Amino acid sequence: ELSPYQVSKGTIRFPLSQPVPVKLIEGIAKCRATEATEHARAKQARPKRR
Repeated sequence: ELSPYQVSKGTIRFPLSQPVPVKLIEGIAKCRATEATEHARAKQARPKRR
């Protein structure tokens, strides 16, 4: 899905001459939100060091 765009490590470049790919951005945002939630749950489940 990202092949028509310039991509680097943390960036996707969308050309100004084309419409914004809203569905693609929604999918990326949902995926990142899920990853962040899972990371937070895993962090809470770890015992705290003293």
